[in-house]
Amino acid sequence: MTTMTANLSTALTVLAVAGATPAAEQSYGGDLMTRSTLTGDWGGWRDNLSKKGVTLDVDLVQTGQGVPAGGRNSAWEYNGEALYDFNVDFGKLGLWPGGFLKIFAESQFGPGVNRTTGAIAAVNTNALFPVPNDEITTLSSVQFTQFFTDWFGVYGGKLVTITDTQGDTNEFAGGRGQTQFMNQNLAFNPVMIQTIPYSTLGGGLVFLLPQQRGSVSFAVMGSSGTAEKFGDAFDDGQAYAMETRIKTDFFGLPGHQLLGATGNTKDFTSLNQDPRLFLAQIVAPGLFPVGQQSGSWSVYYNFDQYVYTEPGPEDRGVGVFGRLGFADDDTNPVERFYSIGVGGKGVIPGRGRDSFGAAFYYVELTDQFQGPILRRLDDSYGGEIYYNFELTPWLHFTPDLQVLSPSLDLVDTTVVTGLRLMANF
Repeated sequence: MTTMTANLSTALTVLAVAGATPAAEQSYGGDLMTRSTLTGDWGGWRDNLSKKGVTLDVDLVQTGQGVPAGGRNSAWEYNGEALYDFNVDFGKLGLWPGGFLKIFAESQFGPGVNRTTGAIAAVNTNALFPVPNDEITTLSSVQFTQFFTDWFGVYGGKLVTITDTQGDTNEFAGGRGQTQFMNQNLAFNPVMIQTIPYSTLGGGLVFLLPQQRGSVSFAVMGSSGTAEKFGDAFDDGQAYAMETRIKTDFFGLPGHQLLGATGNTKDFTSLNQDPRLFLAQIVAPGLFPVGQQSGSWSVYYNFDQYVYTEPGPEDRGVGVFGRLGFADDDTNPVERFYSIGVGGKGVIPGRGRDSFGAAFYYVELTDQFQGPILRRLDDSYGGEIYYNFELTPWLHFTPDLQVLSPSLDLVDTTVVTGLRLMANF
C-alpha cells in the first residue's frame, strides 16, 4: 500500500474534476478579501479538520433572469440553490488509505425563469436540481470511494451523476450552471438525459491512466432513481454509463478529449405512434395502450483545447470547445446535438481569476413524432455569452445573455438576460 499512498494525490487531482473524490486540501485562512470562503477558518478549526481529511463546504447560487423579447412572458424571476458538501478522507484521518466518503445535500428555492421562456431546455441549469420547479431540500448523494492502487478504485452509494460518474466534463463548458454557461445545452450534452437519472443508487469502477493522462470509468445505476428517494431505483431496470477522458497537448497546449456512452433497460414510450394516444393518456391515464419500447441509448463526445496560455501555475488563457451527441430516436426526443464555443480565464490584466465564454448550440429533434406534434415542434438552436467576475475568492458575479430559437413554433426568437451571484461559505 506504500506506492498507493505516495501516488494518491495524483489520483485525487484527476478525479476531483468529476467530483468522484473530495477536493484537495486547502487553506481557509486570511482576511475577508483574500480568503477562500466567507466564514474563514473558524478560529483554526477548519484548517485543522482539512489537514485531517474532513471538509464541509457550503455554496449559495442566486440567479435572476428575465425575458425582454419572445418567450411566454417577460417577468423577471428569481431562483436560488444552496449546496452542502461534506467530505472525509479516511487516509488523512489515520484510518486506512484510499477511502473516501462524500455526502452532498442541496436546497432549491424560487421558481426561476425556465418555464416562461418557451424553450424545452432550461436556460438556468442550476434550477433543474435536485427537482425541477420545486422548492425542496434533499440528501442527493451519499457516496463511498475506495482506491486499491494508485490507478484503480471502486465507488458506490447514492450518486449524483452530473458530478460523480458521467459529468461530461469540459474545461470551458461543464458542471451545473454555477460558474460557467447557464444554459442546459451548454453545461452538458442533452442526449444523455433520457437514459441517466440525476440522482440514483449505483456503483462503478475508475481506472486512472499512466502519467496523469486521464481516466476511464464505468457505472451501473438504477434506471429510475430520484433525488428525493433512496429506494426503488432498480425497480424498472438498470442504467449503464461509460466515459473516457484523456489529456492532450496538441501544439504544446493543454486540452482534453472525452467519449461517453449510456444505456437504459427500462421501457420507454415510443415516439412513433398516433399522437391521439398521448392526449388519451393525459385525459384517461391507462385506459388506452401506448406503445412501449424496451431500452434506450446515447453516445456523446466533447473536446476542449487551449489555443493561447499565459505562464503561471494554473491554466490561464483562451481555448475552444465542442460537443456532439447521438441518441435513440425512437425513445429520445433529442436525436442529435452539436455545440461549439470559445472560453477563457485570467487573460485580462489585473483580473487573473475571471472567466468568460461564448457558444452556439443546435438541437436536432427526432423525426418520429407524428401529425400535430411534428407540426408544432422543430429543431432548436441558440447562443450564450457570459463574463464571470471574481469580486473576492469567495464571491463571483456573472452577467449573462442568451438568444434562443425555441422548438415550439408558437414562440418567437427569445432573448434571456440574467445575473448570477455565487458565494462560498
